[in-house]
Amino acid sequence: MGRHHAEIVGMVLTSHEWISDLWVLRRARGQGIGRRLLAQGESEIADRGYRTFRLRVVKSNTAAIGFYQGNGWRVQREFSHESLPIMMLEMGKLVPPVAVSALETQC
Repeated sequence: MGRHHAEIVGMVLTSHEWISDLWVLRRARGQGIGRRLLAQGESEIADRGYRTFRLRVVKSNTAAIGFYQGNGWRVQREFSHESLPIMMLEMGKLVPPVAVSALETQC
């Protein structure tokens, strides 16, 4: 969770190798909260032993896509949403080598 003066202004949810949800209130953006939450989510996924992080984003959400790309994520594929008439992107990021080495020493 991202907090600002005890108020929740953002959150990240993960499941398996997926960032399943990440949001920051519009008025709290630009303060590094999203980067910290993304790093927290990536850490949770790496701690589970996954070597690839994944997420889905609406293709028209160019701000989010730019944010993820700026944090090392790359578009893997484009696909139709399963129930809405919108296009989606699946993005991925490999676990950094230092994190992989740390995971292997824990096992």
